[in-house]
Amino acid sequence: MLVALFVALPIVFDDYWLNVFTVGAALSIIFLSFTLVTGEGGLISLAQITFAGLGAFFAARFADSADVWNIGMPVWLAILLGALVAVPFGLALALPSIRIGDLYLALLTLGFALLIEEFMWKRPEFENFGAGRLLGKPFGIGFDDRLSMYIVVAVVFLLCALLIVNVKRATAGMVFAAMRSSEEASVTTGISVVRAKMIVFAVSAFVAGLGGALYGSTLGSVNPRSFTVVIGIVWLAVVVTWGVRSVIGALLAGMLFAVAPLKLAMILILTLLFVAGGIFTRLLLSKAYRKPAGAIIMALCVIVGAGLSYRMWTKTSDDTAVHIILVVLALVLGLLLVRRMLRLDTVEKPMRIGLAIAIGAIAIGLAVFLAGLDLAETTVKEVPTMLFGLGAILLAREPRGAIYNMVNRQRLLQIESAERREEEAMVDAELAGVAP
Repeated sequence: MLVALFVALPIVFDDYWLNVFTVGAALSIIFLSFTLVTGEGGLISLAQITFAGLGAFFAARFADSADVWNIGMPVWLAILLGALVAVPFGLALALPSIRIGDLYLALLTLGFALLIEEFMWKRPEFENFGAGRLLGKPFGIGFDDRLSMYIVVAVVFLLCALLIVNVKRATAGMVFAAMRSSEEASVTTGISVVRAKMIVFAVSAFVAGLGGALYGSTLGSVNPRSFTVVIGIVWLAVVVTWGVRSVIGALLAGMLFAVAPLKLAMILILTLLFVAGGIFTRLLLSKAYRKPAGAIIMALCVIVGAGLSYRMWTKTSDDTAVHIILVVLALVLGLLLVRRMLRLDTVEKPMRIGLAIAIGAIAIGLAVFLAGLDLAETTVKEVPTMLFGLGAILLAREPRGAIYNMVNRQRLLQIESAERREEEAMVDAELAGVAP
């Protein structure tokens, strides 16, 4: 499926969007490091953006013949060596994780990232008076040859994704799963938690450094402003939203992080696809395609979803998209509050109904107000970050992300429906005097 997606993008979109998707694929490689260290290892690391920056900056210096180091090696080799430079930093950060975890490890990695940002990124040889460092494209790819660069980054992502999938299925994946569940229990079974943490930090640092170097190579330069701690926290929120244990989640997070600020209609398209996908998934799990009506509804979900997505992509402006998003958020929040109020047993029924009506009226009024609100351009651009944060909060307990959560909910509904039918059949059988 991933291969088909990467093949389809150059066919459907022009060179401008192909370059954007190349940036998204490079970010997806960085996000795969979260899949390793947080998704598989169960370790909260806020220093992945620092590893990405190390890989990018050292790759730029290795490839620059005019640098004080005067190395000037081929860009592809500089990218690999830049990724390797991040590994010792990952190992150094893994040592304290042997004794601490959870919130304290997150604070430690945050402190490490802040130290690198203050004492390394601001040095003249890295900052270069705010201009950053130039980094060319590997294998002699020209500046305008966006298809070739896209192919290189896509192949690297597929190789890293294949590596992570194989690790998850191998013995190492079982070790990481045991360590994620309980370090104490893992030690009693003979698992070396120290070695497992060292491996997961080292490999994730290499993957992040590789993605950071390719990210800088795609942009043509490496700038310290691209690797700040605040952006790293947003990255983690994006990955958690789409699935921190999923390769697909890392890909969607990278692509959305690259596309959404340039085309906010993408958020509406994804919302539409999730609604249509939820209906399609429920019909698929219930095997409704065996009946003509079910097959027609499933086909309509695909056709209508694709048609409306294309229209939103071509016709919806960023300002319109933001107003639609804010109105929908207000209405959905109001609906959830009304639903919870009506289910509140500790309050008398007339009071519940009155409060629900009041909450609904407030939500509708807020939606009307937001629909006519005049937003500044800077506010419009901050909407994706806000949504990523909300998504991370809502899905913090579902590490597989939004897609898995949608499918899982549909499966649970199917199981509950099947159990309910069995109970009704047993009751009918007892009433009829037939043994259950």
